[in-house]
This record gives sequence, C-alpha cells and structure tokens, in this order.
Amino acid sequence: MRSILAKNKGFFPVEFSVIDGISSLSLSQIEAGHTNLTTVPPDHNIQLILEGRYSLEIDGHQYSVKSGDIIYYEAMEKVFWKHNNVRVKFYSLVFTASQLDSLPWENRVFPGTAKMKKSFHELYACSIDDMKMRKPYGLYGHLLILLEEMFSQYESNKKGGAKKELWWSIEKELRRQELYRITLLDLCDIGGFSKATINRSCRKCLGKSPMDRLRQIRMETAKAFLMYSGMNVSMVAQKLGYGRIHEFSREFKEYYKIPPRSYLLKNQNL
Repeated sequence: MRSILAKNKGFFPVEFSVIDGISSLSLSQIEAGHTNLTTVPPDHNIQLILEGRYSLEIDGHQYSVKSGDIIYYEAMEKVFWKHNNVRVKFYSLVFTASQLDSLPWENRVFPGTAKMKKSFHELYACSIDDMKMRKPYGLYGHLLILLEEMFSQYESNKKGGAKKELWWSIEKELRRQELYRITLLDLCDIGGFSKATINRSCRKCLGKSPMDRLRQIRMETAKAFLMYSGMNVSMVAQKLGYGRIHEFSREFKEYYKIPPRSYLLKNQNL
C-alpha cells in the first residue's frame, strides 16, 4: 500500500529557462508486498529512494533499485513496480520541461551523489516553506542544481563515441514531434535507414515490430491523456492523429478491452 506522507501541488507560476513548471513534490512510503502497473503522467518525474529496495520495469527495461538511488522517468512511459520485500520511502518530483532531453535507458537508475541528495532535501524543505515570495525561487533553483548535477554526471560517465541504438533515437524523435500514427516508410525517412534495418533494431531493443511498438506508444499515450490531461475522447483522438473518433475508440477497446469513454468516466469517478 502506498502512503503519501506529504504532497504539495501546483505551487509556482515562475518560469526558469529549461523548466516550464513544477507539478508536485511528494514524500511517499510504500509498504512491503506492493506491486503496481501504471503510466507516467505527461511530465518528467525524478525520484530519490530514501530507504528500501525493489525491482522496477520501465517500458520493458529491468532495474534493481536500492536506497540512495535516483530514478528518472519520461512522460507516458509504462512503469511496473514489482514486489518489494521491505518498506520503500522516497521523494517524487514531477515537473514539465519541454526542451529537456531524456536520459538513455542505461542511465535511468543510478546512485545519487551527495549534491543530488542535498538538492532533493532542499526542494522538500522549500515545498513546505511558508514564505510565499521565497518558495518559487528556492524550488526552481534547487531543481536546476539537481538537473545540472544529473546531466553533468551522465556526460562524464558517457563513453566517447558510443553509438546509441538506432531504434531509441527514432523513438525519441517520434515522441518529440508527437508522431503517433505514421507508416513504416515515414520511420525510414526519420531514421534514414531501410525498413529491414529499422525492423531489426526495434526487435533487438524490444522484441517486437516497429508497428507493434508504435501501437503500444499510441495506446499508452491515449490512456495517459484520458487519465491526466482533462481532454475528452474526441480531443484525445484528434491529438493522436485519428481522422475519425470511431477509429480511435475501436483500437482503444481492442487494446484495453474497454471503450475510451467508459475508461474516462471510470477514472473521473475515482
């Protein structure tokens, strides 16, 4: 069972360079024996594990998480929290940053440095600060310090000249341009490679074809929009590139075994 010990939401109208806004900062506790499958909201999410350990899966990638680790999630990713044998306590920070590049899969879970941990503690202290004029600047300032430290460490650890797997580069571009309904020929134009090369790369990364992966991204994005964006079914269908709402409804029902309108109403009543 998850227990949110403290949470502050929507506190700050100020914009600071790469950061568009801070959505929430929470201190949470999850008791032993917890499992959960969810989709990341359409934001960035960074967590600091304060105590405990567990297994985690992000879009099919496996990680072992322990106390002191930092976890980075990107928008719309499918996250599977696997069984934990001990209580887990962590900070969770959700923010929007449209210009921020994501970390590669091999750097999504990593030991936090002393500077990162201090930034998280300072962020939480600022979130409960009663000084309204000081709070936004402290929060954004410490978040910038945290991001600078995270990406500096990534750059220093990155192997010079190492090539990224082709499919992840293509998928990153698809997400950036919000291209949810495209053909294999379109993928070839984006990646600059043949159908066979792109198909081989996708199967190597995910064990599925490019079209199956695109459908998965499209449906998980649809689910996240219905849960978090406030858009209705027609707006979500249009956002995802469907010419007709019934095409979207049919595919959503085939994938999740529930019509999108029913899914939306179900979550509105929670």
